[in-house]
Amino acid sequence: MNGSFTAHCRAALQTTRAEASRLGHSFVGPEHILLGLLGLTDGIASTALDGLEINRYELRTIAARDLPPPEPTPASGELPYAERSVTVLKNALREARDDGASPVHSGHLLLATVGVEGWPEDLALDLPGLRRGVAEAARISGEPLDF
Repeated sequence: MNGSFTAHCRAALQTTRAEASRLGHSFVGPEHILLGLLGLTDGIASTALDGLEINRYELRTIAARDLPPPEPTPASGELPYAERSVTVLKNALREARDDGASPVHSGHLLLATVGVEGWPEDLALDLPGLRRGVAEAARISGEPLDF
């Protein structure tokens, strides 16, 4: 599946696993994916967040708030994706397909992450506005669409 994602998207997913480990979790949840995306400093997701003047610190706080406490025994090896995260990845692929784009870029992953069922309501992200922001960022972005 990695070959279907841009370099920025893959970087966000790598950071996602690092965030889950840092927080002492044995799984990767959608909240971890959002934390990975918030760590990007360039690319479509980053450009869209900046263009909408989204406070990344506040968003990080909300995303991390509902995560469980650290586990007593840290997990080793590659952390598995939780079921909701697998849904996020599938939805990111669908976002790209619906957009007529290939591969999946970081904006597709961002839209799929905040659109996942059960996301905190107080996240206060306007999904249609975010979708427009991602489309505009994709239009002007220098995110390389390489495999």
